[in-house]
Amino acid sequence: MLANASYVKEEASAGMTFPGIFAQMARQYFARYGDHRATLARIAVKNHRNGARNPYAHVRKDLSFEFCNTVSDKNPLIDDPLRKTDCSLVSDGAAALVLADEKIGRTLARAVRFARARR
Repeated sequence: MLANASYVKEEASAGMTFPGIFAQMARQYFARYGDHRATLARIAVKNHRNGARNPYAHVRKDLSFEFCNTVSDKNPLIDDPLRKTDCSLVSDGAAALVLADEKIGRTLARAVRFARARR
């Protein structure tokens, strides 16, 4: 987690970090649309479940909704309303998109595995 990271030129001078900025956005969203901490917990559960099934994931823990939706010693409040499980690690998550027409695509070496192709 980038707990102490920020765009130094602007945010760090104001005492802001990436989690602080995202927490501020969440507070504004919650003020406008209602408290959605449970929704954030469900997203964390889904993400951890996917990580638990991925042999290449850095964190392979299948966490419960109760754990992700509760502030505790193992899931502390990072910056209200964000808990540790609401914050992503730098090491997890990747995506690739390769666009080519079929003729060119068939001539290229396969540096990536195609999970799905749209026809």
